[in-house]
Amino acid sequence: MDDYNHMFFIFVFFLFIFFTRILPAFVKGYVSTGKPAYQSATYSSGGISYDASLAVDGNRDRDFNSGSCSRTVVSGNQNAYWYVDLGTMFTIEYVQVYTPHGYEVPNFGTEIYAVVGKESLEASNKCGSIDSASTYHRVNCDKTGQFIFLFQKSSNEITVCEVQVYGSK
Repeated sequence: MDDYNHMFFIFVFFLFIFFTRILPAFVKGYVSTGKPAYQSATYSSGGISYDASLAVDGNRDRDFNSGSCSRTVVSGNQNAYWYVDLGTMFTIEYVQVYTPHGYEVPNFGTEIYAVVGKESLEASNKCGSIDSASTYHRVNCDKTGQFIFLFQKSSNEITVCEVQVYGSK
């Protein structure tokens, strides 16, 4: 009976290690849903606040008036930005950005960065840019970072309905 208990313990220990340490290292998926998100300033209208968290809630509804999209406000000389904190470092394969119908052009030129620290928006961290007037954008990244930034270099706001970051640990 002792051999059986010993073997059972080893088996349970192996399962624990496999499911907590080995398997997560190989699992890829969307790592941004439900994570904390922030933006330079939040647009509000009609009692609705278009908060940064709306872009990581898993809802890809692209009707801006439904209140499911995030929107910044441009104030003074400050450029608009939006970012999500993934909580830990990830290898980012790509970022998908869904913009609302009718808001394709203001997002044109928005740059996407994967960064380790919030203050390091450098060219070497740039994944790419939104370079077409479309409601769906997929930007390949192949970078490692904890934060995904959307940064608007022009005087436009950033309006996004969902930002999905695909990556692995």
